[in-house]
Amino acid sequence: MTNDRADSATFSRMVGELLSSGISFRFRAKGRSMIPTIADGDVLHVQSLNLHRLKLGDVVLFRGGTEFKAHRIIRKRGGLFIIRGDAGVAIDEIRSEQILGKVIAKECHASGRTISISGTLARAEFFWRELRRRISSFLSYSS
Repeated sequence: MTNDRADSATFSRMVGELLSSGISFRFRAKGRSMIPTIADGDVLHVQSLNLHRLKLGDVVLFRGGTEFKAHRIIRKRGGLFIIRGDAGVAIDEIRSEQILGKVIAKECHASGRTISISGTLARAEFFWRELRRRISSFLSYSS
């Protein structure tokens, strides 16, 4: 059994040092909050970021307490970012200083392929899925 808190502290120090030096890194995702974009076991590629260049639809790695999560930016309000996992409905508000890096790609656990999850096309795919989700929700609510 591993000690998640100790691992989190070590991971936090490593991430901080790498990204502050401008060095990208990879790590294996755990959980299902970002399905279908990111599956449990996918390897995520994270790069340092300029907070002012983050856009709606970008996926960011952030720290919430002792946990690290990769979720999508769905709104920005001043110094706050409203984020959510693609598979979830609950939203979180995080401060800019909680954001550690931007997730730019994933290596699929199942296929081994590396797929970009950053940029205009990736964000457009998310917005399309989100629109379909909202329409479906509206139609089921109206029935």
